[in-house]
Amino acid sequence: METNTEHVIRKIFSERRKRGEISKAHDIDHVSAVAKHAKIIAKVMAEKEGFNKEQTNEIAEMAENAGWAHDILRLKTERVPHGIYGAKYFEKLVKKGTIKIPKKWLRAIKGAISRHEMSLGEFGKIEKKLPKKEAIISKALIAADKGFEASGPRVLERRAFFVGRERMEKDLEYLKHEYGEKAPLYAVAMESVMRLRGRNALNEYPEWLKPIIKPLHETQEEFLAGLLKYLGTNEEKIIGEMKKINFPRFEKYERKIKNNSSKRKKLEVSKDVADSAAELIKQFAKKKSPEETIREWKPKHKKAKQWLEEIKAYRNAGRTYMEKLEKQLRENK
Repeated sequence: METNTEHVIRKIFSERRKRGEISKAHDIDHVSAVAKHAKIIAKVMAEKEGFNKEQTNEIAEMAENAGWAHDILRLKTERVPHGIYGAKYFEKLVKKGTIKIPKKWLRAIKGAISRHEMSLGEFGKIEKKLPKKEAIISKALIAADKGFEASGPRVLERRAFFVGRERMEKDLEYLKHEYGEKAPLYAVAMESVMRLRGRNALNEYPEWLKPIIKPLHETQEEFLAGLLKYLGTNEEKIIGEMKKINFPRFEKYERKIKNNSSKRKKLEVSKDVADSAAELIKQFAKKKSPEETIREWKPKHKKAKQWLEEIKAYRNAGRTYMEKLEKQLRENK
């Protein structure tokens, strides 16, 4: 089905970028990647549920459209419920005729956008109440956004820049009073704990997706362990700091964070990993864009060099990568 969602979103993002409204960590390359991943995940899930080829392709296209539009109102802050408001704005654009999609798609896409900030665990509590197609689209979008774009080497650059720089100038500015020049490092450590133990815990992924997501989480685990070692602290103390300073959304996920943290396997890392984690954050936090860092950064430490190459590989991934991923998903389902 021919739609113009991508074209409209690119135009909207271009205009918002000129006005300085959009986060560079949630710019067009992010929503593009989410759209591509969501399409493939939804396609495999639809096949798994027994939908025919025509229905499967339609579900995949709806998930792709939701991916393009999911961050349509994303700002440089974590305190704004951009999913809910983004869904309403998407509906407005559809009703005005700006975005052209089949009318029967609106409910499912709007619903997916409004729910994409959920963790998979939270979504699981309402999944069975939704029509099967809508549930697949929402779940695929969450998995794409939280699994691939918020895990692995890709999230190291996004988190270092978004949390270590953009949010330090907005809703995390108060951390500077607590931690001084190390504030970006503490902020990234806290957000990593928030994601790994609360909002994006590995145990909430469906079994068929875990084998693909697990290696991506292991990259984050190593990075976090290195960062904590560099800071001379541990996860328990970081969680205590998060509570003390009222880190955004900590109260909502506190119980889950503490529970998952207590069950984690403690990871020992080298000094090189620790120094690499700090180096990566400092580099991304001081540049005007992630692209500038990737272009100019010459890592000093061994693991930092590896992470940078993996970041580049993900960014440069094309059709071959997506075909390989679809094959993996289908084999695991």
